[in-house]
Amino acid sequence: MPKSKENRLLIIHGLIDENVHFYHTSQLINSMIKAGKPYQLQIYPNERHSLRHLDASKHYETTLLSFLQNNL
Repeated sequence: MPKSKENRLLIIHGLIDENVHFYHTSQLINSMIKAGKPYQLQIYPNERHSLRHLDASKHYETTLLSFLQNNL
């Protein structure tokens, strides 16, 4: 059975990212909610634009692989 194409957006954001402020991500999320579009959100509170901590990197890899397996 083909997988649904509706839930294929994974948003990943480090909360101390100097390049992409979380405010902009929250605007995107509000737009997704208003449009009734599903999404998945993963936040890394202690990470910047690129992940620097080993535990966060491992979690990110697991999250991304799971997302790809479930949506491809």
